[in-house]
Amino acid sequence: MKHLVFMLFFLTVSPAFAAPMHIEADHLDIQHDKHTAKFTGKVYLLRDDFSLWCDNLTVYYQKKSKKIEHVHAQGHVKIKQGERSGKSDEADYYHLKDLLILRGHAEMEQEGGYIQGEIIEHDMKASQTKVHQGSGGRVHVSIESE
Repeated sequence: MKHLVFMLFFLTVSPAFAAPMHIEADHLDIQHDKHTAKFTGKVYLLRDDFSLWCDNLTVYYQKKSKKIEHVHAQGHVKIKQGERSGKSDEADYYHLKDLLILRGHAEMEQEGGYIQGEIIEHDMKASQTKVHQGSGGRVHVSIESE
């Protein structure tokens, strides 16, 4: 199949974010015994105003409720939420906490600012961001001001 579209309507989302996730990929492998759905090839995820692109994506969901717990993205990860965008080698999105963690050459930017580090943690509910640098490295920040 050229593109496989898989709408995660069957996976219940948290009440705070009632919008479904839509995922598009070249291939899908569901492992019911492991409670995972693995998407490969030109993966695109959309939920509300949050978009994610990557090479491979694994969705972990709860056995009984089917709620999405965690999404792990690998390879050429790019994200966009509103005016914010970012990229990294891999990313984890903890759906119930609404927490995004970018790892490996992580960068985020929005109008007027840019941050770079080894790990960027972005709390999407609180709109709070923490940047961590690996051993011996430094965090880089660029802020435009008048």
